[in-house]
Amino acid sequence: MKKGKRIAVGFVISGILICLGLYNLSYKVNHEFPKVSVRQKSDKISHKEAKNRELYITCEVSKTWKEKGRGIGAQCDWTVVNNTKYDVKDWKIKMDMSYDGRIDSIWNVDYTEKGERITYIPRNDVEDMEHIEHGGHRTFGMVVKNEMKWELPNVKNIEIIGYKQLNLLELPAFWVLCLCAMIWLIFVVAYLYSCAKLQKANLRHLLDQEMIFQSIYTFTDFIDAKDTYTRGHSVRVATYAREIAKGLGLPQQDVDNIYYAGLLHDAGKIGIPDAILNKPGKLTEEERQIINAHTTNGVKMLRHFTVIDGIQETALTHHERFDGTGYPNGKKGKMIPLYGRIVCVADSYDAMASDRVYRKHLPEDKILEELRRNSGTQFDPEIVAVMIALIQTGRIKELDMEISAITIDE
Repeated sequence: MKKGKRIAVGFVISGILICLGLYNLSYKVNHEFPKVSVRQKSDKISHKEAKNRELYITCEVSKTWKEKGRGIGAQCDWTVVNNTKYDVKDWKIKMDMSYDGRIDSIWNVDYTEKGERITYIPRNDVEDMEHIEHGGHRTFGMVVKNEMKWELPNVKNIEIIGYKQLNLLELPAFWVLCLCAMIWLIFVVAYLYSCAKLQKANLRHLLDQEMIFQSIYTFTDFIDAKDTYTRGHSVRVATYAREIAKGLGLPQQDVDNIYYAGLLHDAGKIGIPDAILNKPGKLTEEERQIINAHTTNGVKMLRHFTVIDGIQETALTHHERFDGTGYPNGKKGKMIPLYGRIVCVADSYDAMASDRVYRKHLPEDKILEELRRNSGTQFDPEIVAVMIALIQTGRIKELDMEISAITIDE
């Protein structure tokens, strides 16, 4: 679950970064235009020079005429050419013009004068004047008059300034981000599909687990029904064993498995005659052998129950002793499976804490005494320590109350 959340967060963060990248790129394309600035010395430029410039301007004097007296008038037609690979917008032209006359009229642009410096700016009311497509041009013109002498304007130091209007589709970064977005989308779809499949599988798994649990619980009721004095014994042992497993710090899978193993640890008792199982007096040796055989009989009954680990070995080994004197195989110490050692302690505690056909339950101090006395002989000392802690902290009583509440509800 935590891994799934981390993957989901990763998808969200990467998606946000891709969107921010596209937004940032789009913003730059639409608002932060790269500036282009070109200077030329005069309004005359050769064809070779023009090919190597991003922007250039030419001027053609289309006609001239005499003014009254000794003056002159002329019409000057200007052409601004865009040689860049991009459209150019918001262009303007600055030039130094040495001239004694005046601009009589002008079209397609406005102008401002500051000494010899004149700045021409495209007019807003002329369609597409501010915008020059790549490979295109714009023209403007003026009529100049010099009523004092026969002399045309001397133009020098021209600067053409514009801003490249980038095309988003022509930027490599845009396609890289689009590729990232496509890959991201594929991964998101695949992840969502996997999540849906996993959720369906998990639901099926939960249903299977519930079916297994109900089957185990039903079988446990059959086992406990054999002995009215030990009714609920399997549930209590399973609950104690689960709590011990938690105290030992075992993984959750082991905690769950040992609970199921505890429920079925006495499965072999289903085949013991009621007369022997509920006999109030001392058992004969033959009867004792029949009782002890419930461990091996349990393994036989559970031989096909392989879906949960530890079920069979717990049924077989929960009466083995830590010192090797238990049954059925006399295993010793750590040779006894962990589940068997845990259920051995839980089973013995419940036997001491419950009324039996042959005796009443033992008081808590006597149970603690027995657990300590048999630590290292009958019981694994490490497991006994956890069980004693559960008793002394009152956790066992809490568990008993929870079990009683469930029993009442049922």
